Amino acid sequence: MVGPTPPPLHGGAFATIHVLEGLRRAGALAAHVDTSDPRPVWTTNRLDLLNAWLAIKHAAILAGSLLRERDAGVYVPLSQGRWGFYRDALLITLTRLARRRIVIHLHGGLFADFYRQSPGLDRALIRWTLRGVDEAWVLTEAHRGIFDGLIPRDRIAVLENCGDDMGPAAGSDHREPGTMRLLYLANLFPEKGSLTLLDALDALGERARGIELHLVGEAEPAIAEQVEARCLVLRASGVEASYLGPLTGDDKLAQYQWAHAFALPSRYPPEGQPLVLLEAMSAGLAIVSTDHSGIPWTVFDGVQGLIVPPNDPRSLAEALLRLLDEPDLIGRLGGAGRERYEAVYTPKAFYGRIAALAAPELGEGDVTTPSTSKSG
Repeated sequence: MVGPTPPPLHGGAFATIHVLEGLRRAGALAAHVDTSDPRPVWTTNRLDLLNAWLAIKHAAILAGSLLRERDAGVYVPLSQGRWGFYRDALLITLTRLARRRIVIHLHGGLFADFYRQSPGLDRALIRWTLRGVDEAWVLTEAHRGIFDGLIPRDRIAVLENCGDDMGPAAGSDHREPGTMRLLYLANLFPEKGSLTLLDALDALGERARGIELHLVGEAEPAIAEQVEARCLVLRASGVEASYLGPLTGDDKLAQYQWAHAFALPSRYPPEGQPLVLLEAMSAGLAIVSTDHSGIPWTVFDGVQGLIVPPNDPRSLAEALLRLLDEPDLIGRLGGAGRERYEAVYTPKAFYGRIAALAAPELGEGDVTTPSTSKSG
């Protein structure tokens, strides 16, 4: 298995932890080539000397693993960016030369656009690289066609993510009328929606009084300064908004336990199936998110959360105000989210699904099949 574990702090790295454990439990893990990079997440998929060195280093480690593990196939999480794909093409080519089975795992929803927008020579490299792939795993039914024209559909399998159990949250038991504790937890790329969320609260003005917002996640210094300044403005107007930086472990758990609701108004192009939404469901939090990539196939509108158009602060503001003004709605959405988490997104359910893919004779008895409908 090839893949990064944290750091950096991003969904693909955290997903690697669960894939590793699932393969171990299925007796299907021969070795792990850890492609971790301790630098901040915004340094990924860039052409620099360290990234070039890491690509060569990881290719050498994979070559050594192939020599030691003579019967092992190779699992590669596939990049959706140019420089990351060059590295993955090198790893897949080594595997093809060794005549091993190749499984790729796409942790996002951008690949079709990435392919269409690539220069002609890059498109040729992508086609040649993927021609040798035996199987591709995608995150939701929304992504099943993402490799059309590159990999036959009969080689595509859906493997939905899992999330660690964060709850159920204690915060929902201590909600005063007209108040709401709102959590944003993700990297603070603008496309992830942190600034859109602040715009929505700005638009609500006095109607947002009673909302307390915590923003948690890693950010480039310029974005962190902007978010902190926006929080100061909101506090002056009656919204208790705070940027807490990146948190992990018990500190991260405490935020889920504190909150009543969770907001991720993402329009992030590489988005797939955000792990934070699964964690929020595990905590029983009402969710506000967007009709983007695999999100509406994960959180059903009006069932576990409220789904709004991407990059639409007005619609987002209306959804937040609805949660604030309808006391029973948060509990109903949060309860349904907890039920869906327990049915589909627990680590145990994920381990059964990955065993069924990686070692079918071991996994068939422990598989939970996710709903494939956007309406639940």
